[in-house]
Amino acid sequence: MPKDFDWYSDADKESVVVPSVQAVAVYINPHGDVVIRQQDPMGDEDSVIVIPRSNAKTIAKAITEAAKAPFDPKVNDL
Repeated sequence: MPKDFDWYSDADKESVVVPSVQAVAVYINPHGDVVIRQQDPMGDEDSVIVIPRSNAKTIAKAITEAAKAPFDPKVNDL
């Protein structure tokens, strides 16, 4: 790996074979909602999505359908 490797440059992105992924937790909160929580890499504030339990199956289905779609990094690049 070159000494001046840049994790975020387009040229060096091709060398990354396993991208970093923060831990994700799914649990029920005291109000009965489904919570999806992703660990903040800096330990400051986690990202949290609260979903009413009545909508959980709809969201799970949408995620499952989205995961089935073909992935084209040229189209889906953020």
